[in-house]
Amino acid sequence: MHETPLGLLLLPERLERFAAREHAERLLRAPGVVAADPPAVSYATIGRLPLGFALGVAARQAKRLERALPGAPRAVIVYEPAQAALGLALLARAGERAELWYAERDEDAGRHAQIHEVAEARAALRFAPAGEHLPLIERLEALGIASGRLGSERYPGSGSGG
Repeated sequence: MHETPLGLLLLPERLERFAAREHAERLLRAPGVVAADPPAVSYATIGRLPLGFALGVAARQAKRLERALPGAPRAVIVYEPAQAALGLALLARAGERAELWYAERDEDAGRHAQIHEVAEARAALRFAPAGEHLPLIERLEALGIASGRLGSERYPGSGSGG
C-alpha cells in the first residue's frame, strides 16, 4: 500500500486567530501539506500536566490523528512549545520516516521548557515564522511531499508513481 507523504502542520489555535496565519497559509498552499486543528484537550491543558502524563496524552492524540490523515507524515511542523509533545509522539509513531520542523522563538518557553528543549534537540529543521518559505518548500520536495511547484511531483516518493 502506497502512503502519500505529507507535511503535517499542527495549528496551536484556529487558523483564523493564529498569529503566524500568513506563514501557515503559505505552507498550506502546497498540496502535500495538511493542517491539524488544535486537539479537544488544549495544548495549554496538556502543558500543565506532569511531563510523563502529558506525553501519554499526546501519544493517544497522535494515534487518533494519524488514523484521520490522508497519508503518512514526513514533516511534522510545530509552532509552539506546547505542541511539541504531540509532534514528538507523531515522530515516535513514524520512526525514521519523519522529521520535526520546529519554529524558532525569541521568548522563553515558560512551563514548557523541558519539552521545548527536547523538541529543539530533535528538530531536523528550525524555521522563523516570519522567514523565507523557499527553503521549507525545497525541504518538502526533498522528502517527497508535493509542493505544488512545477516538477515537484517527480521527486522520489511523491505522487502515485513514487
